[in-house]
Amino acid sequence: MKKLPIFTVATLAITGCTTGSHTVQTTETAKTNNNLTLICENFRREYSVTYEGSPIPSVYASSEKGDTYYKVLAVEETKDRHVLTGLTLNDGPTYRLHLRPYEKMEYFVDNQLFQTDGCR
Repeated sequence: MKKLPIFTVATLAITGCTTGSHTVQTTETAKTNNNLTLICENFRREYSVTYEGSPIPSVYASSEKGDTYYKVLAVEETKDRHVLTGLTLNDGPTYRLHLRPYEKMEYFVDNQLFQTDGCR
């Protein structure tokens, strides 16, 4: 059985999660209602990540290969932080999407951080 990283979650929000206090810093970040789209990049490619906050939090990654749904397992939302943790597809890595105070995607394999992609 594959071991997944354990994250401390201050607030688990299944419904009603919003990004209302998230301040958009750049013009390339699109925010509408409870939705937020970020442009992320790594050494291979650029892709977009869309967060939909309600009624149930969801995360989608889009690239030239198409859209991919990432399962959301936990949401940590405080006045200072907004982080989503979940699973990618087909026993792929675990991810953490940071929305506040900074924007980035982190990927973990075997409880180890193996990639961090900056977002704007």
